[in-house]
Amino acid sequence: MTDAEYNATFNLPFNEASQFFRDKLNIPTEHWDDLWKEEHAKGFMSAGAQKAELLAGLREAVQKSIDGKLTLKEFRAGFDDLAAKHGWSYNGGSGWRSALIYDTNITTAFQAGRWQQFQEGGTEYLKYVHADGVLHPRPQHVAWNGLVLPIDHPFWKTHYPPNGWRCHCRAVRAERWQVTPEPAGWRQINEKTGEQDGLDKGWGYNVGEAGLTKSHAILNDAIGRLEARGTYGQELADQLRAEVAAKVGPVGARQAVPVVPAPASSVVPVPAPPQKLFTIADPALEQGWNDAVAGIPDELKPIVEHYAPRGTYVTTTGGCQYLPGTKTIEMNLARGSDIYLHEFAHLVDDLAGGASELSQKADFVRAFTKNAGDLLAPAAGARQQQIFNDLMTIHASDACLSDFFCCLTDRNILGRYGHSVAQLAVPGAAEGEVLANIYVMMNRMDKTALEYARRHAKDVVKAGEKTWEKVARDAKALIAPPQAATP
Repeated sequence: MTDAEYNATFNLPFNEASQFFRDKLNIPTEHWDDLWKEEHAKGFMSAGAQKAELLAGLREAVQKSIDGKLTLKEFRAGFDDLAAKHGWSYNGGSGWRSALIYDTNITTAFQAGRWQQFQEGGTEYLKYVHADGVLHPRPQHVAWNGLVLPIDHPFWKTHYPPNGWRCHCRAVRAERWQVTPEPAGWRQINEKTGEQDGLDKGWGYNVGEAGLTKSHAILNDAIGRLEARGTYGQELADQLRAEVAAKVGPVGARQAVPVVPAPASSVVPVPAPPQKLFTIADPALEQGWNDAVAGIPDELKPIVEHYAPRGTYVTTTGGCQYLPGTKTIEMNLARGSDIYLHEFAHLVDDLAGGASELSQKADFVRAFTKNAGDLLAPAAGARQQQIFNDLMTIHASDACLSDFFCCLTDRNILGRYGHSVAQLAVPGAAEGEVLANIYVMMNRMDKTALEYARRHAKDVVKAGEKTWEKVARDAKALIAPPQAATP
């Protein structure tokens, strides 16, 4: 895309786009997927760029480009000089790689900034607009052109543009009378990418929503993965965690992002802060828990509202765990939202089941046993290998999905993450872990992992979903205000 096309299409710069990118932290990486989906909204990376000075130089050039102070031609020239100065050997040719960095960062910043404007301006409906000037258009993106849906429709949680490398589609405001039917088959998962059809691998998320709702604390998961793999030494990992902590705040509170004030004529009311579902004496721990549940679906929120006050929450510097004897969850503040939700699921599993845990109910155990048997059958060897390959590639960063299959198959299908032999030797532990992982996947905005688990273990996923949906209904009934008596 030429400079003229960028300016005409994106109308850069504007404050929200600039601030979205400025708020990121520099993250050294080896591969493009070392940051995964929502993590890109809080971290800046370029695959293979590990030197701090190199990343800082790339970051400065991209920021100037977003701010309209650097053209693509100027960016490319500076890119060549920067790569030569730091001896950076990158994949692809200079023109291709520099354009990809320029394109990806400007496009995502633009779309994130627009999403913020939609939210603050009270936009109720969005229209999908395909970029007509694309040389090789994606058929699905063309098919979505003109689609109008409510802004809170699940479609936008995964399909809000951009939807892949060099995707220049966009969303614009629309009116209620323009609403169209949702596209047929838009939830269908492509087995090669692990995403819904039409989305490139790793692009099935809403960059704008992630920018507004996610804390920089989500980067701790990526830092932990890179440290475990040996990309980071202890010193660098600690330094990056300290930078994350500085962004999140000394007591774990998410710091407000300074945004250049808009003209008085376009100032909109500031949204009210999200409801606090956890009230904990430790401010950092309280913020961590409330960040973890900030984006859960409304239909599952009663579970947290009812059961959160019935647990005890403490911090630990070691592993996270639920202690059933005291109804206590020990949480390491450096861990990501999935771990918070996973341990909370164990608390609810214990409390909501009555005489036995939810995960030990006959229907769930029956479904668990059936799918475990299916996956471990001698004839399922090719299927086991396919799942393993997927867990090591397209789902490599998803600890929850990896642990789901690990626990379901007694570690016979083990990706990069999973409970140990000793942990799964405890009676009922495997069923409990699988049910907790289903809960985590149900609470995500992106349902890619849940759809993948359902495709290979539909009975236990269905049983788990029914379990948590019933818990939510029961919890809602318990917290509902009493109805006034009819005279």
